[in-house]
Amino acid sequence: MTSRREEGIALVKILFMMTILLAVAAYASRATRVDIRISQNDYLGKRALQIAEAGLGRAWRQIETDLTAGQTLDQEITGGAGFWSTDGAGTGSRSGYRTASIGSGSYYVRVENNADDPGPSASTTDNDKLVLIRAIGDIGGSERVIKAVLEQLPLFGNGLFAKYGVDLRGGGTTDSYDSSLGSYGGSNANGNQGNVGSNGDITNNGTPTTVNGTENAGGTITQGSATITGGMNPGQPLVALPPVSPCTSFSNGAGITPANDYNSNNHTLRGNSSDQIVLQPGNYCFDSITLNGNATLTVNGAVTITVNSTTNLTGGGVVNSTGDPSNLKIYSSQVGTGNSQGITVNGGASAAMLIYAPETNITFTGGSSIFGAAVGGTIKLSGGTNFHYDTHSASLGGAATQLISWHEVRS
Repeated sequence: MTSRREEGIALVKILFMMTILLAVAAYASRATRVDIRISQNDYLGKRALQIAEAGLGRAWRQIETDLTAGQTLDQEITGGAGFWSTDGAGTGSRSGYRTASIGSGSYYVRVENNADDPGPSASTTDNDKLVLIRAIGDIGGSERVIKAVLEQLPLFGNGLFAKYGVDLRGGGTTDSYDSSLGSYGGSNANGNQGNVGSNGDITNNGTPTTVNGTENAGGTITQGSATITGGMNPGQPLVALPPVSPCTSFSNGAGITPANDYNSNNHTLRGNSSDQIVLQPGNYCFDSITLNGNATLTVNGAVTITVNSTTNLTGGGVVNSTGDPSNLKIYSSQVGTGNSQGITVNGGASAAMLIYAPETNITFTGGSSIFGAAVGGTIKLSGGTNFHYDTHSASLGGAATQLISWHEVRS
């Protein structure tokens, strides 16, 4: 038989073990609560960072829109631009910020002059085309802060620039001149600023393809057998290109000769055989343009064309009798880089123009010359075409933007 003393010892042992188990359970429970709290804080921190990034993106897009509309970085800094009349206004310590809700969180954004810590008395005059965007993400008591430096770039700051990729082939060349000094030739020719850029890749094929300038790419650069006098810089920051809105106020035929080359029913301009289409100075909106055979398109003054779909300017080519590329501006709202889409241009002695088509193809053919600048979704320079970049076009209207740095602010 078990003695009462042995039973008592066994009971004490059981109680002791139960106490230990309860202590372990309590510790485990506390550790679990701590882990949950840490996980929740980590989750909220990541969400706050995502919200701050959303605020940064929102500010960047609006600044791009404001600049396209002709507003300035000074206005962004002082609060006079479009961004400052859209999202709500912050209060208290967030006064001077714009704010909006995202789910259960909020972002707060402001634009400052690009000093390390500008403070309330900082200069509101931008002198270097750089501004600082400060974005705060706030959710569930968790806050993350991002500071980014945005640079304003000229829309036509390169001879050729493509959003998705550039293909140079067939012995083509680029160089530069300045149309404000006169036409291309003599001492105003063969300059070394025929730069080529892309957010994607740049491919050089064929010899003696020559770039008298620098190639800058967000992706890779394939030199092949080409000569690139200014060197190659892959892995560059991406450039944001403002979109082109489709035009809806279509031309009614005024200013177009011969008049029967314009179809006002489907808003198309079509030249057949040896038609010589002339556009009087002004703004035009077409759905498409096609030059067949030896048909030509001529401008004798300042003409701006917005086109919504495929544009074929081959045939006899384009004649800009003024010689100034800024007197023929072509904007394409077409979206898509399929084989049948985009703008195709024949070169020639009078083929001077600025082309902006950021979401579609631009193809230069014909083995002769193009004068001006071009921005496209993709750009192909083929058939030995020589592209002469007009450096004066960099001072004309319009702006692209680029985030050249950003970092999270840690307290």
